[in-house]
Amino acid sequence: MRVNRSIPPATVIPVLVYPDVRAAVAWLTSAFGFAERVRIGDAHRAQMSIGEHGAVIIWYSPDATGKQLDDLIAFYTQPAADPDIGQAKIIIAPYDYPDQGAAGQLPAGVQMAVVAWHRLQTCTAVSLPVAFGFSSVYEVPGYGGQTYKGVAREPNGVM
Repeated sequence: MRVNRSIPPATVIPVLVYPDVRAAVAWLTSAFGFAERVRIGDAHRAQMSIGEHGAVIIWYSPDATGKQLDDLIAFYTQPAADPDIGQAKIIIAPYDYPDQGAAGQLPAGVQMAVVAWHRLQTCTAVSLPVAFGFSSVYEVPGYGGQTYKGVAREPNGVM
């Protein structure tokens, strides 16, 4: 079987639509450390990667508010006093894509979803302890020397 090297080795490939592809690539690269894998025309499409097996995404419902959400965002966006926390590989964003119908919203009753390579945990409320517990073992390297629990293809989850 021939391998298609133009697509990442993933079960799910998220697609985000931006009005200006080049500006989005520049922003994702500078803000989150993404790398451009493939460029398909200047204005058509790009494939981005971010430590393919070592990143964590924390999605929250756009109607989530309050101290728990404020604490979560403040924790993961602060300059890291402890480099092992790994904020550079953690993305926090509202899950709000109204033009995608039901697929563009978190399921009913879910206020937070934490995602890593082949791993998903959902919560009925935004929770920094839950997000940290998840990210500390599914990002690479794990926090405080914890063992990586993901299924990265690389030996020991090494990027």
